[in-house]
This record gives sequence, structure tokens and C-alpha cells, in this order.
Amino acid sequence: MSRTIGSRFNGCCAICLLELPDEGSQYTHLVEVAQVNLATRLGILGLYDAQFAEESRITQCPTCHLAFFAPKHVILSPPLEVLQFIITYLTTTPDPKPLHQVFESLNRARSNGSELADIPNSEQIIPFIGLYSLVTLRPSQVTSLRLITPHFPELSQRNGRHFTKAPENTLPNAPDVARIFSVRPYIRNSEEIYGRIPLSPSLPDFAERRFWRLPAQFGVVLAMLIEHALTADSTCEEIELARTILACDRVTVTAVSCVTFVQCWQTDWWWAEWGGTGWWGIRSSIYWNIQR
Repeated sequence: MSRTIGSRFNGCCAICLLELPDEGSQYTHLVEVAQVNLATRLGILGLYDAQFAEESRITQCPTCHLAFFAPKHVILSPPLEVLQFIITYLTTTPDPKPLHQVFESLNRARSNGSELADIPNSEQIIPFIGLYSLVTLRPSQVTSLRLITPHFPELSQRNGRHFTKAPENTLPNAPDVARIFSVRPYIRNSEEIYGRIPLSPSLPDFAERRFWRLPAQFGVVLAMLIEHALTADSTCEEIELARTILACDRVTVTAVSCVTFVQCWQTDWWWAEWGGTGWWGIRSSIYWNIQR
């Protein structure tokens, strides 16, 4: 299994793109079982299948995994455009499909160039399908910290349904411009160009847009973001949008999961019983957002 996962990332860390021996690779689960239960009930993930275990894992170097991802200082997130699309879709579509079906359709449309008349405003986010960004959950823990990458990508610019190489002299903060990190097949033979990936919002280049092209399920990344958004210290836009998505899905939660909320009077937490599959705790402020 580990060799299969490693081959999907061409023997490199999925985040900093450092080339790794098998012994130095960390094969990291993006989502836990409790998050899977929540995500399937929200319609973010389909039924568990044989591919899920593999597609919810990525290869990381010890630094990225042990210093930043395992302590939950940073996580992956869908791009802002995708999160905003989800909120619009859930709040304006009369009879919305489960999100995992929506993004399966978007993946197919991106691959074969087909149109999606049944999913409003989908054309604008197709370039972002398969791309993910990094979100800092606890800025105070990563003040002035950066990751070093040996394969710093050139700037790319959105061009129709795809990102293509940006023209020379393009500014990093120009509209529709981003750096896209990718464990592409030829990365081991490519020229090393060292660069830095800022993790702290206090750093001047943090505002530049960076995406990671990863062979990961969209629903897995979204489930992880929503779960950690409930307790994150950060107030960045991705975190706020994730909380809004959870609130938008209140009808799905109630109808599908038969949720029972019980207050723990000693704390500010509410607990939801998921039909015998376990317990899920959320802050009371989020509870009231869901019930409004």
C-alpha cells in the first residue's frame, strides 16, 4: 500500500515537493473515521469504497507532517472560489444534489470538456477542480515560519478551463495568477529551483496565491476543513466559509442523520448523537448558526 501511495506522488512530499526515500516518507491520512461519518451524512462524501482509503492519504516529508500537519497548525482547503460556489449552490438551488455528486460531475466536465447545464455557474470553478490551498489554523504557532521547496513553480494564470504559464513580468498578486505546486511525473529530473512557502499571515508574501495539484478526493479535503474550522484560531476567509457551509447544510444534517443535540452544562459545547455511530461535538455558537 505505501509503495502505491508513494508512486501516486512520484516519491515526493506532496506539499514541499522534496524527493524522499521510502523510509523517509510519511503516508498521512487526510481524514479520520469520525470525519468520514460526518461527511457522508452531509453529502460531502459518497459511500465508503475501496478507493477511499488510498485517496485519503498523501505522502509528506517528516518536516511537513510532524511539524505542521500532525499538530494541526496547517491543513489543506479547497480554493476560495470553490467554497464560495458551494455556498451559492446550497443556498440558491431549489433541489441541490449531494456535493459529492456535484463534484464528480465537475471532474468529468473538466476531463472531457463537456457542459454542465444542470449545475449553475459551474464553468467559473472548473479551473480550480483538483487544486487545493494551504490554510493556517493557528497563526500564533507558525509566526515567521516558512517551508523550503526545491521545486519552486513559475507563475500560472487562469486561461479558460485551465491554468497556463503566465507571461513574463506578470506580478504574483495579479488577478487570476497563482503558483501551482505539483508532483508531476518528471519532477525528479527537473531543475532544482529553491523557494519558500510562507505559513504565517504576518509575512509579506503570504498573500500570494498558491495551489497544490493533488490526486486527492475533494470531499476528503472539505470534510477535514469543516471539522477543523470549528476549533481553529484563524479567522481567514476559508475558515469562515467552511463554517457557513456547515450552517447551509443544516437541513441535510437533520433529515439524513436524525441528530439529537444535548447540552453539556459544564462547558460551552453541544453534542450531537449520530444514530449510534458515535458522538460529534461542536461549539454552541456553531450550533445556533445551524439552527437559525
